[in-house]
Amino acid sequence: MLKQILNIVPKKKQKALTFFFIKSLLLNILDLVSIAYLIPIITLLLDKEKFYLILSKIGITSLSISDNSIRIVILFLIIFYIIKNIIYIRFNKKFFNFLYNLSNTLSVRAIKKFINKDFLFYQKQNKGNIINIVMKVTGDFCCKLLHSIILLFCEIIVLFIVVGFLLYFYPKFTLIALLVLGLFSLIIYYKKKSDFNIINTTYNESQTKANSQLINILDGFLEIKSSNNEEYFVNSFDKNNIKLNKVTALLVSSSFNYSKYLEITLIICLGILTYFSFISSSNANIILISTLAALGFKLVPSLSKILNAITHIKSHSYTIKMLNDIHNVEVQKTAMPISEFSSEVSLKNISFDYSVDTQILDTINFKIKPGDFLGITGVSGIGKTTFLYVMMGLVKPTKGKITVDGNLLNNMSFLQFISYVPQQPFLLSGTLLENITMGQTEDEIDYEYINFLFEKLELTEIVNELPEKYLAHIQHDSLRFSGGQKQRISIVRALYSKPKLLILDEATNQQNSPLELRIFEFLKEISEENNMAILSVSHNDNLSHFYSETFILENKKLILLE
Repeated sequence: MLKQILNIVPKKKQKALTFFFIKSLLLNILDLVSIAYLIPIITLLLDKEKFYLILSKIGITSLSISDNSIRIVILFLIIFYIIKNIIYIRFNKKFFNFLYNLSNTLSVRAIKKFINKDFLFYQKQNKGNIINIVMKVTGDFCCKLLHSIILLFCEIIVLFIVVGFLLYFYPKFTLIALLVLGLFSLIIYYKKKSDFNIINTTYNESQTKANSQLINILDGFLEIKSSNNEEYFVNSFDKNNIKLNKVTALLVSSSFNYSKYLEITLIICLGILTYFSFISSSNANIILISTLAALGFKLVPSLSKILNAITHIKSHSYTIKMLNDIHNVEVQKTAMPISEFSSEVSLKNISFDYSVDTQILDTINFKIKPGDFLGITGVSGIGKTTFLYVMMGLVKPTKGKITVDGNLLNNMSFLQFISYVPQQPFLLSGTLLENITMGQTEDEIDYEYINFLFEKLELTEIVNELPEKYLAHIQHDSLRFSGGQKQRISIVRALYSKPKLLILDEATNQQNSPLELRIFEFLKEISEENNMAILSVSHNDNLSHFYSETFILENKKLILLE
């Protein structure tokens, strides 16, 4: 397990984690020292003679303590406790800040692995699971699992020190207490063991399913409403969320109850010992009771923390495999990203299949040059979009090669000189301006060019109707705009980056016919003015006169139409 954990934690963070472990151990020992001070103080306050009796057992017989000395010692103890707790508060603040920063580091790393992987990897992912990993799993790993492991080792070491002390002074009683508490702890552990496994499994499974259903409800609002099945989707979310909350309640209640179980056991032991002490009227036994009562303030919480730490480790061990799987995902990047093309993009003998029985493309040859305006047609589902994915570098062909200006594209990566507009464009949650500029700073934004594009694509009137104009906020995949308006906004976004190659995948099929023709007339103009290549996939034969060449994809082949 330790090797897997170290594989997840970045090397730069491992040193800091070791430092926090050492400091946590020292603070626990300091806490134990404060208990060691507390024992004689309690004894002094109860009876000086008993205190001297304790000293005589360790060979000190000549010490005499005045009332003023006791007051000074008590004052010192108060100051000591205040300083110790201030140190603890500062440490906890820094430690949890570190853990949450580490959680953020792992979340960002998971997102980077996801966004930099190839398109086929993206298609296979469960969005609910990705959200679960980024938003919850990383936090559970850092703040539950790692924290519990450090806590476990520290408390075990402290427990050994306490037990060693007790064995030295009260060996018989300590052995009996260890047997009772140890047996009781084992009973609790094995009783809860099945719960750990349930929690470990359900946490991941139910969280992912609940996330997936929530995504379905948010993205499929209209479809769900039109099917009159709102109750089914809400109940499905409720079912998985109930499971999640049930195991969460089980975990939290266990954490609170361990100390109470152990306190009951300790009180029973002390009660029995007190009963026999009163019968025997032995000062030694009374001293023993006061000593054990004081140590109980440390022993019981320590045992409780150990059981609690084991519970969290067992319950959150699922995070190790999930984060290791993400960490071990290999991401291939182009050594020298291709951001320009000046002469030709060429596909030679390209074939592609998802499996042996599902070949999509077979020995295709195709080339496009700056200024070309080419069209592709073909029946739905024949593989036109897959061909575009291969051409853009999103999907690696099974056979064949892609070259840009004669340079071979080895490691598949989205070609940076391409802008792509799909049939169903996606609007980000943000302002209209942010949807166009995609992260540009205020100083970089070319408002004049944006106004020009909005006017040419007949969006100016729509923008002027918005109270905040370009700063109007758009919700995730907003229904505020029609399908046709979304397509035109996406074309503006694509053209704003001034690509060398614009790829349109049924990108205007939601426009009325006259408007679609006007859009293509503008695209033809901008292509000629900027020497920009355009590749358009469309079923609309009325657009064919814009193309210098038209291809049809059929029988897995790309054929030039005469």
